[in-house]
Amino acid sequence: MQFYSIHASSDLKIIGKHYPQLDRMFAGYNALQPWAAFGLLPNGTGSPYTNADDFKLKYHAKVTDWISGAAIGFPEMLISKRFFELLCNFNCPEWVIVDATVNHKDKILPYKYIRLSHRYATFINLRKSKFKIVDSAEEPNSVEQIIKSPHEIEEIRQRLHAENMKFSAQNTMNKCSYLRFAEVYLDEQSINKDFFSVPLITKFLISERLKEAIEAEGINGVQFKPFVEGAP
Repeated sequence: MQFYSIHASSDLKIIGKHYPQLDRMFAGYNALQPWAAFGLLPNGTGSPYTNADDFKLKYHAKVTDWISGAAIGFPEMLISKRFFELLCNFNCPEWVIVDATVNHKDKILPYKYIRLSHRYATFINLRKSKFKIVDSAEEPNSVEQIIKSPHEIEEIRQRLHAENMKFSAQNTMNKCSYLRFAEVYLDEQSINKDFFSVPLITKFLISERLKEAIEAEGINGVQFKPFVEGAP
């Protein structure tokens, strides 16, 4: 089965003169707490905002079904209601959904602001995939890391994060280390979603049947790339 990575388009012919399209995030957005809209406060408590109002597009940006974000590394989805309704017809992941509005040329448009709340480590073929721990020195070194069960991925990431925080406090960031794929394979028999994400891969993945539906419905502002088995 073929899978594809999907993300907001950067094609200026589709999105207008600017990438990213957003001029600003929603009213009240706090860059130090970027996930607060989804109820993810620093202490892990809280509840999602009821809405994320007044995202603003740049003047010469075009309105699309998926809008590229103003924040660096914007991992959430800002998508139109019609794109959201299409996704709901397929097997979707666990996600948190906040009603949103987009301001463009004095028009207020309804959108959905979405964050996937779970990455599916069980969708990775651990028998075939290979992992490495990479340091952040000027000439990065890597060490092979054996992983035998899905929960080990998060355990190792948490351990490295704690170590990196210690190095950051000591101002020795060149010692920080990160878990990465050397080769990645999916376990097709375990995948029961048409739209999902897995640890260590930043882009979302979709099934071929969802890709075909997106294209058939004329959903714009999206880019696809075939997922290549074995690629890092």
